[in-house]
Amino acid sequence: MPLLYYSYRNDMSIEHFESAFKKSPEGEARFVRGIQLGSTSAHKLEALREACWRVSIATEIVSFASPSEINAQPFGEDEIFRGAMNRARNAQKNNLHAAAIGIESGIILRDDKYVDFAFVVLLAPDGKRFFKSVSAGTEFPRDAVLRAQAKGFAHTTAGDIIAE
Repeated sequence: MPLLYYSYRNDMSIEHFESAFKKSPEGEARFVRGIQLGSTSAHKLEALREACWRVSIATEIVSFASPSEINAQPFGEDEIFRGAMNRARNAQKNNLHAAAIGIESGIILRDDKYVDFAFVVLLAPDGKRFFKSVSAGTEFPRDAVLRAQAKGFAHTTAGDIIAE
């Protein structure tokens, strides 16, 4: 099966990412009080470092195993967003003066296809403002999603089924 990529609307751009922090009129690196990443994934940590470098933000990034408080296999926009926001809020508890980022992947039924998207939530240091972005999507095999759903999304993911 060829990989199909789906686009998704984004509420967050590089400009939004920058605006969550104090701007330097001279274009110099801005120092913020840290970013708490609600994940211990090396890939997510490297992606965040790259994003900070691209917008000249110099800060300490600390990663935490931050619970999403949702099903193991999130399904639908609301649940995926809630998981990303929960990860950001739980990570920010470690430093209330820092920005926090939560990333959650999940499946959305789009055009009769099951598509995996990653939702990214940036919670500003004030703990009130947030920005959301969504990755491009990758189609998942229908059979894997339906089998995971039959076993229960609470504990089984489509990825678990694919890996069998």
